[in-house]
Amino acid sequence: MAGLRFRGSPLRLPASYGPAGTGEGDWVAVEARLAEARNYWIVTVRADGGPHAAPVWGVWLDGAVWFSTDPDSVKGRNLDERPEAVVHLESGDEVVIVEGLVGPAPGSRFEAFRAEYRRKYDFEHPDVGAPGAAVFVVTPRRILTWNERKFPASGVAWTPGEGWGRGAEVPAARLSVAL
Repeated sequence: MAGLRFRGSPLRLPASYGPAGTGEGDWVAVEARLAEARNYWIVTVRADGGPHAAPVWGVWLDGAVWFSTDPDSVKGRNLDERPEAVVHLESGDEVVIVEGLVGPAPGSRFEAFRAEYRRKYDFEHPDVGAPGAAVFVVTPRRILTWNERKFPASGVAWTPGEGWGRGAEVPAARLSVAL
């Protein structure tokens, strides 16, 4: 959601990477890239500790990445056990990586999600409760960005600021009860 604020700071990297930048960046441009992305790579952790990555369609809404998956899919089962994920946009040149907590989408915002999904993909997302259509929200703890040609000086770690954090409500109970 436009207007939510994240604070930028320099990426903390090994000295061998070169001089760090100032941590200054263009949050409006980062948010636009998150909103305009077609595919989002969702990375979760399996029960045995192994990683799992899969591309999904999703939207940037209320300062968070929203996506749907079947609760019985690998990522759905992984999130049920460990409600954390990394989301990476497709580009390795203009990098945007979201690290955050994952929870079920709040029902009060489901229609806003559907409207944005429809606008973006020209596809009607199934109704609440449809089989295999659980909607999840990745609420960022931090967002890492950089331009590969200007790395590491272009690296910024964005953290929550005022008005942030209105995405997922991560419950203590299992996530499979989404919506």
